[in-house]
Amino acid sequence: MSTLPGRKKTTGLAIGLLCLVVLLAFLWMRVDDTKSLLALAKKRLQQGQVEAALELLEPLRQRQPVDGAVCYLAAEAFSRKKDYEAAFAEYSRVPVEHERYAAACFRAGDILLLQLFRLTEAEAFLLEAVALDSDQHAAEAHLAGLYGLCGLTSLTTDLRIKRVRAGQATDVDLVLLGLGDTAAENAASLASYQKAAPDDALTLLATAHQAWQQHDFTTARPLYEKGLARRP
Repeated sequence: MSTLPGRKKTTGLAIGLLCLVVLLAFLWMRVDDTKSLLALAKKRLQQGQVEAALELLEPLRQRQPVDGAVCYLAAEAFSRKKDYEAAFAEYSRVPVEHERYAAACFRAGDILLLQLFRLTEAEAFLLEAVALDSDQHAAEAHLAGLYGLCGLTSLTTDLRIKRVRAGQATDVDLVLLGLGDTAAENAASLASYQKAAPDDALTLLATAHQAWQQHDFTTARPLYEKGLARRP
């Protein structure tokens, strides 16, 4: 006995709807599973159980490598573990549309500046953080120190004056404003920057600025020229 064409269509439609319902249920379960794992991982991290948090996050990182919440929490865990390369990588994966993107940019810049010692990359992330969030005062402070180290006095002065106007300036900001070009900002860290990225444009400028402060103009001139030529 043959099946009527209309019945075939009805059966096909029913099967299609059933598949759609099953798919939606599966997706809902995955979303719920993600939320549960994230909540548990966050709790473990708050308890100081860094490895346990990372174990919980691992399947999510494999399944959703650019999920903002997953990336941000994983980055925090890697930071606690002092695995700064991994932490930076996770912060840099947070999507632009995520609500914590500006904070992720600051954290990435902070790691690049203070742990990985890559100045030009740090500058890019910190500038992005400031551009997106006017309340990123810590990012402004980092940029002021970075530019001061490199002898980019007009940039660091503008940032410190902005901090004064916003009521965010510290005594250090005021002292360094007064010293101007003679301020030896973060000079102790220069060796770390030179070791990590000796050909970085800002590292070259920082090295040139240090030589200039020591009146070693023969050394300073070619470094200034090389560093400025590499600035975007």
